Amino acid sequence: MDLSNTPQGSTLADIACPSITICYTVGGNNRGNPYILKTTDSGTTWRPANLVANEFALQSFSGLTGISCPSKTVCYAIGGGEYLVTKDSGATWTIGAGLINGAEVQVAGVPAGGGLGPYGGAIACPSTTTCLTNGTTHLGGGAIPSGILVTADSGRRWVSEKLPLRMGVFGFSCPSTRVCFAMGARGYGYGSHEFAAILSSTDAGRSWRPSLYIEGLGITEIACSTTSTCVAGEEDGDSVDVTRDSGSTWTTHAFPSGLAVGEVSCPSTAVCYVTASDGILATSDSGSTWAVRALPSNNSPIAISCPSPAICFVIARTSTRHNDFLSTTDSGHIWSIAHTWPIAAGLSPSQLTCPATTTCYAVANADIEVTIDSGGTWRTAVLAGSGNGGLDGIACPLPATCYATGSLEIFATKGPGVTWTSQGVPDGTKPVLTGIACTSPTTCVAVGQDFNCEDEGDDPCPAGTLAVIVTRNGGDDWSGYAIPSDINLNAVACLPDGDCYAVAFDGTADGYNGGGDGSVLAFSNFGTTWSSQTVPPATGGLTSVSCPSGTTCFAVGEGSGDVGGLILKASDL
Repeated sequence: MDLSNTPQGSTLADIACPSITICYTVGGNNRGNPYILKTTDSGTTWRPANLVANEFALQSFSGLTGISCPSKTVCYAIGGGEYLVTKDSGATWTIGAGLINGAEVQVAGVPAGGGLGPYGGAIACPSTTTCLTNGTTHLGGGAIPSGILVTADSGRRWVSEKLPLRMGVFGFSCPSTRVCFAMGARGYGYGSHEFAAILSSTDAGRSWRPSLYIEGLGITEIACSTTSTCVAGEEDGDSVDVTRDSGSTWTTHAFPSGLAVGEVSCPSTAVCYVTASDGILATSDSGSTWAVRALPSNNSPIAISCPSPAICFVIARTSTRHNDFLSTTDSGHIWSIAHTWPIAAGLSPSQLTCPATTTCYAVANADIEVTIDSGGTWRTAVLAGSGNGGLDGIACPLPATCYATGSLEIFATKGPGVTWTSQGVPDGTKPVLTGIACTSPTTCVAVGQDFNCEDEGDDPCPAGTLAVIVTRNGGDDWSGYAIPSDINLNAVACLPDGDCYAVAFDGTADGYNGGGDGSVLAFSNFGTTWSSQTVPPATGGLTSVSCPSGTTCFAVGEGSGDVGGLILKASDL
């Protein structure tokens, strides 16, 4: 995605897509200037719109806050009580002929002319000539969003419409040229709303009636797929309200929990599973849609491995501090607890790999647990010749051949997994190895961060550290390769042709292991050369990656800013 034309310090406020390939997004930068970006290739590239020629004419705009496109050629963008319009597919934009500024808004219980004026924070246009926007009430020295302004002549004249409730209006959804829904609230501040409400109209906004009333909570968004079906999000973020009868009745549904993602496993190009805080996210269409797969009560997943599209295994933590080993054979619809590690055993498994449907290896503190009966029974492996204090990653190219990374070492087993031997790392480095991937029993790539950086407190961390460690002869020899400074690799996925993709968090020594922005590095020839990949601006630290084919990879981790859990997909590698 090319966002190079986004103004520095900019903020995106709204988006409208009149077709599957054409979208417009609006916002403002830190100097208060409005801007519009347009894409014609489904978001791959974005280009700035040509706004009005006279820059001084835009001074009343403090940035654009809403946009609506009733057709491919006509769009209205609003901000600061005024609006811009295009009628030539965004080639030119002009300030609307009939300014909203000065329009009187009638609000129930407020006298006409009582200091009422424009707001213009949201806009919806059910047709090329009809638009709705929200007004504001100036009472007590403050501007309070309230009322609705409607135009039926392409903006030449705006009429204020009386509302049945005294409330602020924050957004609209108009599924047809006649049917519209408006959402808003009375009272301000998160959790301090006196009530929230949804209003409905069947005459393009000329008259309104109450449809939904919620005490003590706000509504953040509304979307209507048809004139009868709408979904509204509640302010607590845990529930949604749904109507299927044009707003006559609404039903509240608890929103699925577990959207903070951690690990990803893709057993095929179409099927992937992602761990979330209280469940599993699953896709069977290469990430186009995701469904929540619930785990048994009191289980929060921390690791996942799927040896086939329908069979997956999960390590989950419980509120009583013990860990469960869960399995599914029906794509995650039903999960069963195959094993429980008791607290008294002192084991806390955190990493998992399952090279076969019956064989799994779990990293537990400084030990490795092995099962060959789908988790029914486990035995503890012996790490021979180790001064290791902990393990962070594991990969098994064959059921009886595995490699595990520790803070200072790499261990391998080439038998039944009972005994593991230390492999060593290149002389002169002390890497913290956090992830490993193997394309064959003899070829593996381990990644991590440089231990010297943390010890010495260098800021920035010195470039040239050997945080990519590679073997091509079954662990007899390991070679180290350098990466850029201040990039801390967490996990890696490799393809048989030698291409590898490593996910990371970026930051200086001051924030070592403390998060920050995220990045993806692409390595060729198993780590000999690297290149930085483009990720969305909201990408935070990435923790896991899976590449089910030579062209498709999925990465998961944190978002930055207001973005929570993040799932990234690359399909043009």
